[in-house]
Amino acid sequence: ARYGWNHTVEQVVATGIHRTDIPLHAATGADRGQVAAILRRLRLQPLARRRFLTLSYGERRLVLLARALASRPGMLLLDELLNGLDEANHQRALRWLEGSARARLPWVLSTHRIEDVPASATHALVLEQGRIVYRGSIRRAPLARWLQRQTATSGSGRQYPGGRRSSGPALVRLTNAHVHLDDHIALKDVSLTIRAGDCWVVHGHNGSGKTTLLRTLYGDHGVAVGGRIERAGIEPGVPLQVF
Repeated sequence: ARYGWNHTVEQVVATGIHRTDIPLHAATGADRGQVAAILRRLRLQPLARRRFLTLSYGERRLVLLARALASRPGMLLLDELLNGLDEANHQRALRWLEGSARARLPWVLSTHRIEDVPASATHALVLEQGRIVYRGSIRRAPLARWLQRQTATSGSGRQYPGGRRSSGPALVRLTNAHVHLDDHIALKDVSLTIRAGDCWVVHGHNGSGKTTLLRTLYGDHGVAVGGRIERAGIEPGVPLQVF
C-alpha cells in the first residue's frame, strides 16, 4: 500500500509462495492452484481478481493472512488480527482459527477483546500494565475478568444528544457523488452535507466504502463527472495540500 503496488489479490498471495515483496515470478499452474485453495479456506475467492488497493482495511488484513499461509510458516504471530473486521469477516477469521487445530499450525494471537478468543485456543498469557498476571491453560484463565473489565472501562462516558442537527456553516458537501477505483465502483450516488458542530459516525461492513468516503472528503479520490464535491474556502480543482 505504501508504494502503490496495486497487484491483484491472487498475485499478492502468490508472493508468499516465493517469499518476495512483489511478483517476480510468473505464477505456474501449481501456484495458482495453491493460491485458490488458500483463498477457499479463508472464503476469499470473490476477491481473487480484485486489485489490492481497492480493498477495504479488513479485506486487506485477511488477504495478508492468506499470503502468510502461502509461505508455509512454521508458526504464525497474529497481532490484533481481528481488529477492523466486520461481523462477516470476523466470523470468517474465527472459523479459520478454530479449524487450524486440524492443520497442526501453531499460532499466537494477541487481542484485547474476549469475543476475539477462538474456541481452539489452548493456552493464555495475560498482561496487565506490562506485567504477566496469568499464564497457563486457557481453561483455567479468568479471561472475562480482564478483558470484559477493560471493555467496560474503556469508554469515555461522553454522551451525545440524539436527533439534534447542527445549523453551523457547511464545511463539506457531496452531491450525487460517484467514485471509481480502477473498474470498481467504490461509492455510488452519495449526497451529504457536513456542517460545523456536527458529529458523524461512518459505519458498515468491510468493503462498503467507509475509507473511500473519508479519502474522497480529504481529496485523495476525485468525484466522477455528474457529481460534485464542495469544501468551504477551497475552489474546485485546487489541491488540498495548498491549505
